Amino acid sequence: MCKQPFGHAHHFYDALCPACAAHNFANRTRATDLRGRTALVTGGRMKAGYHATLKLLRAGA
Repeated sequence: MCKQPFGHAHHFYDALCPACAAHNFANRTRATDLRGRTALVTGGRMKAGYHATLKLLRAGA
């Protein structure tokens, strides 16, 4: 991100400056309405693919 030095760690993103951490944390739960769309996910049974699949399903894909 911005690589600014900081002294106070964010409660979730401890490696980011407070401004970047707040921005990322606010966007963490954003979602788009995907009803009526089809998504193809490969590797959806493990790790990042699994979480991406869940997020797509919750968005309506």
